[in-house]
Amino acid sequence: MGADAWGSLPNSDLGIWDEFIIPTHHFLREILGGEIGVGYAGYWGESLAPDPRAFVQRKLAVLGPGFGGCVFGLDPDLGRRGSEWFVATAQQFQRGLVLGIGSDLLYEGPLRDIALKIGQCVRPAREKKVPLSIFFAQVRWDTPPAHVHAAVEAVRRSAMENP
Repeated sequence: MGADAWGSLPNSDLGIWDEFIIPTHHFLREILGGEIGVGYAGYWGESLAPDPRAFVQRKLAVLGPGFGGCVFGLDPDLGRRGSEWFVATAQQFQRGLVLGIGSDLLYEGPLRDIALKIGQCVRPAREKKVPLSIFFAQVRWDTPPAHVHAAVEAVRRSAMENP
């Protein structure tokens, strides 16, 4: 599983994806003969792409089996584009959705901001019936445990609210 930001925009562009990232993925998949699942995740850049859905399509081409072929949205794109955009994109590609909550928010809080952000992610997916996983990305070792517990509780609470 590759989880490197080197393929994220603006470090790369769609041409680099077509010339290097996707062929490398296919090469690794070929030489491993399907015995080991190959995939990449953690790329971001939809808010910087001239054609953001074309970038999502390329990301889907290299996702590994661990994420079930879902559309993957991380900050800063999640904050810039909004969860509604990612929900609509997941619907367009007929995929589930993974949205990453950034480590800075989990570390710094406050608790109400954590709950607000999670609610903003969960509600549109629930309303549109898009399968959603919340990914707590790169949680720092010194994140207050109360923040992590509050985040998990916010996911539970948001998922149970009436649309």
